[in-house]
Formats: sequence, C-alpha cells, structure tokens
Amino acid sequence: MFFKFYKLECAALVFMLLSCTPHGNNPNEIDFYFGQKPNDTLPEVFAPGIISFGNHEHHLTFMPDYSELFYVVADKYRKQHIIISRKRDNMQWSKPEVATFSGYYSDFAPSPTPDGKYLLFCSNRPLPGDTAEVGDFNIWKVYKNANGWSTPEPLPFPVNDETNEYNPSISANGNLYFQDHDEAGIDIYLSLLIYGNYTQPEKLSEAINSIYPEIGPWVSPDESVLWFSSDRPKSFGSMDIYYSTKDSSGNWIDAINAGEKINSLYGDAIPTLSPDQKQLFFVSFRPIEISLKNKNFIEILSLLNSPENGDGTIYWVSPKIIEQLE
Repeated sequence: MFFKFYKLECAALVFMLLSCTPHGNNPNEIDFYFGQKPNDTLPEVFAPGIISFGNHEHHLTFMPDYSELFYVVADKYRKQHIIISRKRDNMQWSKPEVATFSGYYSDFAPSPTPDGKYLLFCSNRPLPGDTAEVGDFNIWKVYKNANGWSTPEPLPFPVNDETNEYNPSISANGNLYFQDHDEAGIDIYLSLLIYGNYTQPEKLSEAINSIYPEIGPWVSPDESVLWFSSDRPKSFGSMDIYYSTKDSSGNWIDAINAGEKINSLYGDAIPTLSPDQKQLFFVSFRPIEISLKNKNFIEILSLLNSPENGDGTIYWVSPKIIEQLE
C-alpha cells in the first residue's frame, strides 16, 4: 500500500481523543486546526499523527468557510499522489477519506476558489476522448454541489496544452496563477479570466521568475501577495519559500526570501495560506536528529515513521514572523 494506511487507525484514535478534549477559550478557532494552537513563533509540524505522518504530505488547503480541508499524500517515489479530504461539521472534523474525485490517477494541488464554488487540482488522468491510460499533467475543475463534488472536467486551452501544468491558484476575480513546465524551464504563469474565458497564459516577470525553477504559487484573493518556492542561489536550503507584493503601479516587486525563521537547510516548498491568511502551511523536508541507540524495535519504528523523518510533511506558522509583512 502506498500510504501505510495502518497509521490511519492510530490517527482515528488520536482524533477521537481530541474530539473529547476541551480546546481552550476559543473552541471555534482552535478546532479549525485539530486542537492545535495557532503558531506565531517558529514553524511546527501541523497536527502530528492526525494530518502529518511523514508520508510525504503536502499542499494543505481549506474551503473558505473551513467546512472541508484537503491535502495530498504520496508514495515513497512520488509516482502517485492522492488527495485526502476531511469535512467539518458541528465543530468536529471527520475521519480522513480519499476525495471523491481522486484515488486512481496521480492527483495533487487542490485549490478551492475564494468563493468556494469550485476547486482546481492537477492530474495526469487522460483528457476526454484520449484513449491513453494516463495523460500529461493538466489542471482540472470540480464544482461544489449538494452531493459533494461534481465529475472532474479539464480547464480548456490555452491553459491546458501539450506541456505539464501544475499547482493552480485562483484569485477572487478568477485570474489563474499556475506552474508550467516547458522547454524554457519551470516558471509561474498567469492567465486572466475575461468574460468567462482564459487568456493566453503569460510568464510572470523576472521579479518572480528566474532561470531556476519556480514552483507552487499561491496568490491572495485580491492578488496583493504571491507566495511560491524556488531553488535559486543564496537560499537556505535546496528549495526555499519566497513571496512578493505589488508596488503602487500594480507590478510585482522583486521576490523576497521568507527568511531563516521559515526556511530551513532542507527543502521547504508549496506554500498555502488559511482562508483568513493568518496561517502559512508548507511542506518541509527538515529532519530531526534521530538516534536509534538503546531503542527497542517499536521505538525504532516510531522514530523512523515520525512526521519529522525528513521525507516531507506539513508545517505551519504565522506569516507575521516575517518582518516585511508585519
């Protein structure tokens, strides 16, 4: 099995215990985060043993009203990604389930729209009419309805083309930011939504893109802040988180490294923000220093399978720790 589902049984037990535990003075706010207090100092593993197990979890995102959250789990070799869903009802989160629109193909990067009417994700499922078993990676859409989510449909050309499109993020007016892989490299593109149609995607300026890979954009609903990841030189690790804001003319300023309070000596990538933009989530490959000396077998397994085993899991922190965003 790809994801060591035996761990989910443990997660269910922890979840039940949390469900019966008082969540502090503000249960509505803290319950959004599985009883974990929002972090405003340094990054920590998000919901260890509930969301984060160290099985390469990433791309955590919430519906605008916190009624449902999504994140992605992957096999060891990153050949298949599955979108996981948890629903919130009466201040309680449901057990994790494979999202109804995921589970067979490699699906990742769930991205709800700011109004919650639909969700974008990327997938290698074949396009309609394609007889191939799998296709290249394209951006797909599912609508929210009374029964959950609609049947996935691909975004039209010119967003999806013969190259791979990844990691969509959409603003309140429908403008689409995403990551495209082509012969020129890996960069972040923008396609405007005008009268219901997407324009030809254009690569963002050199304030955002470089000759090095830029991945995983997240744009605020009003398009005032753009977060992404890059492995350009003078970074702290193999991949760092960056952000940019706009100047008085509406142009993106030169991207700023989020700094050593967020980035580590290891890979840090795929930033997303909570609907209120008070919490930053990202995947980090930072490991803890594990010593297996004088441990029994169960203790060894527990350490090797911990969220901080270096295989990538979800961290969170308040973006306010960045001085420029104070």
